[in-house]
Amino acid sequence: MKTFILIVSIAIFFTNCNAPYYASVNDMRGQPASLTLTNGTMLNGKINARLLGSYYTANRIAFAEGTSKEYVNYTLADIKSMYINGGTYFVKTIVGNAVNRDVQKFVKEISVPGSRISLFEIELVTKNNTNNTNDVKTQFFIQLPNSNNNEIFDVASSKFTPKFDEKMSSYVQDCPALVEKIQSKSKDYFYPFLLSDNSPRRKAVLLQIINEYNSCK
Repeated sequence: MKTFILIVSIAIFFTNCNAPYYASVNDMRGQPASLTLTNGTMLNGKINARLLGSYYTANRIAFAEGTSKEYVNYTLADIKSMYINGGTYFVKTIVGNAVNRDVQKFVKEISVPGSRISLFEIELVTKNNTNNTNDVKTQFFIQLPNSNNNEIFDVASSKFTPKFDEKMSSYVQDCPALVEKIQSKSKDYFYPFLLSDNSPRRKAVLLQIINEYNSCK
């Protein structure tokens, strides 16, 4: 009897380990996805990614093509983009994400492609045991003008807050009309330091600034 229970327990353990899992595009297992590699190759299949936490420095994912159960490792440098859940994600380096440590993650571009300033986001899904629902937390990241093409910065970092009006305006100095709106803390061009990371207002303000900066002559 004990032997039978042990066998069943082991079977359940391995079944759970191989079961599909999703918390975010940086923490998932067995999820349907498409990869575009830097050499132009396109792959369809399932992905495993464990690019977790501010300190986690993994630089590779595992991908199984088609219905294959054989996963092949790819470094993040091999990947141009990933398509999953109806969105396209790019590998970017988040600079100084924690204690000045840079980490690489998949992020989704939500500004117009080719913008002079680009805005990206990450969504993290967590289980709310109180009401048995899923909570979604969103983090936003900015790629600044003339910055390294792969580097992005957390909008909640000291690079932007506190004193958002002073810091953000310094990045768009070549557009005086926009600088004036940001420094005067006009409603659509400013958000307070204590605003939550995933606030709709924060996203709206950043997109407003980006769109106007794109059209500035």
